[in-house]
Amino acid sequence: MAYAAAARRGDVLPVCLRLASLRREAAWTARLELVQHVGPACKPETLDRAVELMPEAPEPRLLRAGRSLAAASVAPSASTRDAWLAYAHRDVVEAARLDPMDATARVMLADLVGSSAWAVAARAA
Repeated sequence: MAYAAAARRGDVLPVCLRLASLRREAAWTARLELVQHVGPACKPETLDRAVELMPEAPEPRLLRAGRSLAAASVAPSASTRDAWLAYAHRDVVEAARLDPMDATARVMLADLVGSSAWAVAARAA
């Protein structure tokens, strides 16, 4: 996908613009899939800079959360996984605050809460 290739080169503006377009179209599934596909391809410093340059835009935060979730899925330890999940949670909550009508952020938050509840139950067993 061209968006992931651009993100790997350090350019997240095209995917941010596409995500904003999908938001206007209320294409929630496509928006979530794009975040899940392109977020992990993004360089961390590029996402941090995008968040800094676009403080009122939820899209860079969603991408950074997607990257954090991908990192959590391959974390070598529970503590590292928990740290990545906490980063993702922070970004998703902020994205939801910036755009309360964005279903993408709410779905990602529900997934995070569900994953955390499952992990706590698994540790208790």
